Parts: sequence; C-alpha cells; structure tokens
Amino acid sequence: MESGAIPDDSITASSFCCGNHEPYRGRLNGVAGEGAWVVRTNTIGEWLQVDLGEMKTVTGTIIQGRYHNYYQWVTSYKLQYSVDGHSWITYASSDGFEEVFPGNTDRNTPVTNLLDSPTDARYVRFLPQTWHNWMSMRVEVLGGVKGRFLLKVVGT
Repeated sequence: MESGAIPDDSITASSFCCGNHEPYRGRLNGVAGEGAWVVRTNTIGEWLQVDLGEMKTVTGTIIQGRYHNYYQWVTSYKLQYSVDGHSWITYASSDGFEEVFPGNTDRNTPVTNLLDSPTDARYVRFLPQTWHNWMSMRVEVLGGVKGRFLLKVVGT
C-alpha cells in the first residue's frame, strides 16, 4: 500500500469524517491530506478495507496513528479477510477465539503484528476495537504471492 501499488479506489471504508480523511489516506507513512483515514463517528463496527487485486497470502499487518498534530490512533483492532468481498471471516488465534491485535501507543510508531497462521485472501479489513481520542489509522498489509510464504509488502 505504501508503495502506491494498491490503487486509491481499492482502499474503502465504512465511513470517513470529511474531505482529506478518505480511506486512501490510510496508507502506512502517509502524510497527505489530514494524515490518516479518520472515521465519521467512533463506533465499533467501523472498518478500513483493502482490495489486494488478487489472491495473496497475508502474513501480517502494520498500523500507525494519525500524522501531523493530531493525537489520534487505534489501540486495538480485529482483522477480517475475504476471497470475494462479500463473505468475511474474522481472523482467529490457534485457540479458536477472534484475535484482538495490539495497536498503537502513539501516532507515528509503526506497530507490526504477524499472523500465527498466514491466510489466503483478496480482501482485508481492519476493525478498530479501542482507540485514543479518535479512530484514525494508517495501515499496511504484509504478505506475498498466494501459496508461498513470503514476508514482504503486498503489491511490491
């Protein structure tokens, strides 16, 4: 995503605040506009979605908070994935419970979470669960070519 290989219109969301807070502003290390995807209202159930363009093996994620002078970030999130963009599966840990990933403790430090069980998907959703001041985030999806275990940024 950070590389720009994922087109802007392949990054969508349940909502966004207003101009300069669009979903495509949620790219890792993005500084354009207001420096992140920002939700309209802080409500559980909001999501940021990435269409990887084809099936990929997803191995992890990286998230950041909102750039600039805003003290806003996601402190925990769930991850969903899909092969068709309609049927979604929430990522679960090896014990079968939905995984809640640790998020940020500040606005700029990237937080990497690797999946215990890499999964094949075309679509990935980030679902913030808790946040500091406002639900705002910049993200990256880690993975590689479907069927191979590679740790690299999807789309490069």
